[in-house]
Amino acid sequence: MIACANVANLLLLRAAARQQELSIRAAMGAGWGRIAHHLLVESVTLGVLGGAFGLALAYGGLRLLAAMLGEPAPGAEISIDPVVLAFTLAVSLLSGLLFGLIPVLKYARPGMSTSLRGSWLAPARR
Repeated sequence: MIACANVANLLLLRAAARQQELSIRAAMGAGWGRIAHHLLVESVTLGVLGGAFGLALAYGGLRLLAAMLGEPAPGAEISIDPVVLAFTLAVSLLSGLLFGLIPVLKYARPGMSTSLRGSWLAPARR
């Protein structure tokens, strides 16, 4: 849960940093749906890749454990269960959608192009 909260925070910070880009896209004619779709695809892709990386680590850990233990007892095979695979896929997709909705609802709203005003006009302070 802590990792999911960290990912959600990173997605929100990334969307905040990209607010000007999203405003430019909206000003150039990209609709709210297209911007929301773009942000959701990014977050779901990150979620699924994170789940796949976690499964790869689990598989490598199981292989390492099996090599350290030597020959397993009869009937005591160590493997990743298909239920675990399905659960990992479901959690990855749901967390990607859930944590991707936060930046969508915050930054990909209609009328977002008003955030362009004043952002480029302010002189740089040194």
